[in-house]
Amino acid sequence: AVHCLSRGYGGRARGVVRVDSGVHDASMVGDEPLLLAAGVYAAELARLHRASARDGWDWFEGYLSYANAELPHGLIAWGEAAGDPASTALGLRTLEWLHGQQSGPQHGGPGGGGSSSFWPIGCERVYWWGEARPLWDGQPIEAAVSVAAYAAAFRASGNSAWAERAGRALDWLLGDNLRGEALIDPLSAGCRDGLHRSGPSINQGAESTVLAWEAVLDVASLGQGQRLPERESAVSLSADD
Repeated sequence: AVHCLSRGYGGRARGVVRVDSGVHDASMVGDEPLLLAAGVYAAELARLHRASARDGWDWFEGYLSYANAELPHGLIAWGEAAGDPASTALGLRTLEWLHGQQSGPQHGGPGGGGSSSFWPIGCERVYWWGEARPLWDGQPIEAAVSVAAYAAAFRASGNSAWAERAGRALDWLLGDNLRGEALIDPLSAGCRDGLHRSGPSINQGAESTVLAWEAVLDVASLGQGQRLPERESAVSLSADD
C-alpha cells in the first residue's frame, strides 16, 4: 500500500490518522489528504489497467462483476477535478468499452426508437474475460452507477451520446429490459432488488430504491440546459413525486 504524509490542515481529527476517502471528509482531515488519496487511487487504476488490458478487453481486471462503472467514473472525476487529462481520457476510454459490454438489441421498452438498450452485467456469476456475458440477476446499482458515470462523461466531453446512454440506463429500471417489466414500482416508489429469469425481485431494498432515484435525478440534471432524447416512461414518475 502507498502511504503519504500530510500536514493535515483544516481538519478536526487529532493525532496520526490513516485517511480513508470513503469514511473521512475535508471537515475531519482537511482537503490535502483527500486529494492525495484520490491521486493514489487514480494512479493505481492506471497501473491495474496496464496490467490487465488486452486485445478486446480494455479493463482494469480480468473480469466484470459489480458496480463496474464506478472505476472509470472515478478516473473521470479525478481527471476533471485535478486537471489530469490522461486520467480523464482513460476513464472515457474504459467507460466506452464498458458501454459496449452493457449494450444489446433494443427491447422495444420505454426508450423506444434507439439503436440499443442497456443490458447490465448479470450478477448470476462473475463475467471473466473469454466467457459468455451473464444476462440475468442484473441489479439496480449497475444502472445507477452507469447513469452517474455516463453523466460525468457527458460533462467532461460534451458528447451528447453519453447523455443518451444515461437515459437508456435509466430506461432499464423503467422496463426496457429482457423481461419488459419495470423495477421501479409506481405505487410504492420503491425499486426492486434485481431482475431474474422469472421476473423482478419481490424485495424493494433501501439501496436499490435510493440508487434508482439518484439515477432519476442524474438524468433530470442533464436536461438543465441540455436536451435529452425524448423518451416515454414505463411509469409516470418524476423527481418531484
